[in-house]
Amino acid sequence: MEKQEEQPVIYNAIYADGHFEKVRLGELVNKGGAAGKIYMNLANPNSVAKIFHKKSKSSTNRKKLEAMLLNRPNFPPAVKDGTEYVQIAWPDAILEDENGFCVGYLMPLINMSEAVSLDHLMQKAIRKKLRLSEKYAYRVFAAYNIASMAALHTCGHYIVDLKPSNVSVYKDTMMVAMVDCDGFSIKGELGRYPAEFVSEEYIYPEGMDLSCEEMGEEQDKFALAVMIFKLL
Repeated sequence: MEKQEEQPVIYNAIYADGHFEKVRLGELVNKGGAAGKIYMNLANPNSVAKIFHKKSKSSTNRKKLEAMLLNRPNFPPAVKDGTEYVQIAWPDAILEDENGFCVGYLMPLINMSEAVSLDHLMQKAIRKKLRLSEKYAYRVFAAYNIASMAALHTCGHYIVDLKPSNVSVYKDTMMVAMVDCDGFSIKGELGRYPAEFVSEEYIYPEGMDLSCEEMGEEQDKFALAVMIFKLL
């Protein structure tokens, strides 16, 4: 008896302007971290779906994602030598199942095969192993591009869990790529949707007694300063 092919999982994608479309999930790209798994979007090779592990946070996740869709930072893809580089995996649409539960979101595909974790760029031995340029100017440019992510603050958003392992750098251009944006501290019309994690070694001194829910711009600035110091 022939084995039947598995049918693609289908979800409704709801965009900021209110229109929606059916989305079929493709292959699993990344098992992801604590929040969810990443799948290809069969209808668009430049789009992926992040599907949350837990449905129990459906209502909270939806409200935070709605705030992200309505208060979107201006980060158009950077273009160099005719190639586009996605800088931030910000949600494009909310995904819900047939029962109306929020199960995840669509976001731009970031080609991680062309990028390395920032902490790899900080260590000479690893730079040599990965054949990354030793030119000091490259690391300066990477630092500049990381600092440009502070544009999130103009929208009232904060990264909070800013650390080298959470920042990817395109090897050829030193442009940066930010992922897991649903974990950021997000400003909404009716209040703030706090960050979920922070790494102890990057907490600013005045924030040692605070929870990550209480952290904001000062936390990002301190973490950025430490990262740039290590990088340069």
